[in-house]
This record gives sequence, structure tokens and C-alpha cells, in this order.
Amino acid sequence: MRVARFKTPFEVDIEEVPKPKPGPNEVLIRVMACAICASDAEIIRGGNPNPGHEIAGVVEEVGEGVKRVKAGDRVTIYWKLGCGECPYCRAGFDVHCERPRYLAWNGYGEYVVAHEEACLPLPEGVDFIEGSLLTDTLGTPYAAVMSARVSGERVAVWGCGPLGLMCVQLCLELGARDVIAVDPISSRREMALKLGASLAVDPTAENPVEALRKFAPPLGPRVAICATRSDDAGRAAMNGVPPEGRVVYIAGQPGELDRHRWAYRIHYFKRTDYESVAELASRRGVRLKELVSHTYPLERVREAFEMRFRNPHKSLKVVVLPHEGC
Repeated sequence: MRVARFKTPFEVDIEEVPKPKPGPNEVLIRVMACAICASDAEIIRGGNPNPGHEIAGVVEEVGEGVKRVKAGDRVTIYWKLGCGECPYCRAGFDVHCERPRYLAWNGYGEYVVAHEEACLPLPEGVDFIEGSLLTDTLGTPYAAVMSARVSGERVAVWGCGPLGLMCVQLCLELGARDVIAVDPISSRREMALKLGASLAVDPTAENPVEALRKFAPPLGPRVAICATRSDDAGRAAMNGVPPEGRVVYIAGQPGELDRHRWAYRIHYFKRTDYESVAELASRRGVRLKELVSHTYPLERVREAFEMRFRNPHKSLKVVVLPHEGC
């Protein structure tokens, strides 16, 4: 089988290696699509040459004791599970586990072995490219929007990359009155408007907090979702809601917070949310394909990473296709 081995995010070799065999409670997945995550570059720089966890594919073989899935099942991967024993897990917050288990890597290859607990069924009518977006790109924003309690509210979404654009859609789908998008990249502001935002603000052309207050006087929308790692945007998101307003951070958060405003950080979604996430995708409550700007075959994975990380003005979600037929 072919697999990508990274030296840096932009130095990669395609190697031929033996196809892995699933062990007890494991499955072999034929990878049909793997979406590039913003964390992949950090994972590579941290010394892991085999990133890739936003995976969708087909179960090809099951190991001893597997009961959840069978050969031929179409699946996506929930790549992080709690230990079940730490205080967070015992309290029902396994997504914040102190000793998480990482269940699948190496998605930029033709096959990957994963624990059966990592496998989530793809809904009917959702293809593999869309399926690779169900966890990180849909599930995590879903958790953020649910935490923000957006129904009936005006909501500011800071950062209109794939996560922010998904938040725009989810806010409207889940009952927000209006969504105001903030992003310095014109193509992303245009996409936010296409997906239903009422206003798109360029923070390099005007003071975004003042723009929000003009749209929702006198102190701006009561809810903000920050889907960018920019510290400036994180602070502005906090300043852009009134006292007792709510701010949810997805990609990060500034070092200092305001005790007069409610803030929460989301980094993944609960496995128990997947049924709702899958239902949204199945009934087309969100437009997944709108967020996919580029697809590449496995042999062009270096180009895929360059497009994702060096061309933010041109790219949104970039997906690698190790096999044909997606």
C-alpha cells in the first residue's frame, strides 16, 4: 500500500509499505478521503510523520472480537476517546479526558487500522468527501453552537475558515436571528454571505466591534463564536458582546478573559452528539460540499498541504483522496 511520510508539512515522500493487519477489536479501513486539519502541520512539526485523522472510508477487514462494524460498512472516524476513569470521564465530560486514547492516524495512506470504537457510520446519501468533514468540520462547530445557545439571538462569527463557515450555517439552522461574519479575506466573507450571513465585516477596513454595535445597537450581538486562533480576534470577540454576553472559542482563546462575560472553549464534540450531526448531514441541513475548495489524489499530497497552509486566500477545506471513486 502507498502512504505519505512527512518530514515537514511541505516535505513528504510516498512510500510503499505492507498493508497492516487489524488486531483484536481493530478494523482495517480502506481510506477513501482524508480532509486536512489545521492541526496536521503542528502534528508533523511535533515529530509525527503520519498525520491524518479526518478520515472516511470502507471497513475492509475486522479483527478478532469486533462487534460494532462489519466488512463493507462505510464509516468515518471519531479519533479521540476518553479513558473512562478520570474525573472528567466519570462526570460525563469524556471529551475533556485527562488521558485520552487516540484511535486512528495515518489517513494520508491507502489503508489505516483503527479501533472499532472509533468507527461511526456514514449516513445514507453522504459521500466520502462529505464524510471526512463530519467529525472535526461539522461535529466540533455543532458542539460550539449548541454551547452558545443561539436560538433567537444575533450571533457574531469571528473567522470564516471551514469551522467558522460551518458555524454560520449551524447558527441559522438552529434558530439564530442573524449572523454577522468577521474575516479579513474577501473570498471567505463572500462565502459567509452566500451561506446566509446578514453582514460580513472586514476587520482590516473598519473597527469590527463598532461595526457589530451599529448592526446590533447599542452593545453588539449577545453571542459570539470565535473560530480563529488570532489573539486579536479572540479579544475582539470578547469585547464585541455586551456584559453577560456569551463567547465560545473553537480554535483557541486569548490569555485574558472578562469576568463579566461568559466564555467557553470547545476543541471537539461528544461522541453522543454524532447522531444529531449525522442527521444534519443526511437531511442537508448544512452544505458540506460548499466548504470543500480542493481535492487531490494521494500522489499530490504535498500540493494539497501547500494549498491548505500557504494559500488561505484560495482555499477552504482541502481533501486528499487515496483511492478513486469518491
